Amino acid sequence: MDAVLLDTCVLLKSYLCDTLLSIAEESVYRPLWSEHVLAEPRRNLVKAGAKQEAVEHRLGQPVAVAHLGITVVGQDDFLSGLLELYPDAVLDALRRQASRYRREPRTVLALLNVLASPGQGCPDFSRQCRALL
Repeated sequence: MDAVLLDTCVLLKSYLCDTLLSIAEESVYRPLWSEHVLAEPRRNLVKAGAKQEAVEHRLGQPVAVAHLGITVVGQDDFLSGLLELYPDAVLDALRRQASRYRREPRTVLALLNVLASPGQGCPDFSRQCRALL
């Protein structure tokens, strides 16, 4: 299983972050982040009114990533690549993710609409998922 460093920009986008972590729960990759990467979302989430315990639960503990060979890939390309390699696992993760929400987006199609929006930045991934549904 490949290890993947998640950057601050994806950890701050709630639906995108939830999608990435839901897919990781399918054991298709191992998410990593450093203390440096977590500093900004911690600060912003607390500033936005989140309780410290909720922030720690969401972000967890950092993993040391020094000395790892890391290739930088954008979120849309990364998720599209996972979909190509593990279509069933990715679609199962999206179904599970949508089923956890008490308000919209409560369906996979509605979730894909959110992920395709400029704020989440995954239009290709969303389009490819729709083609498989």
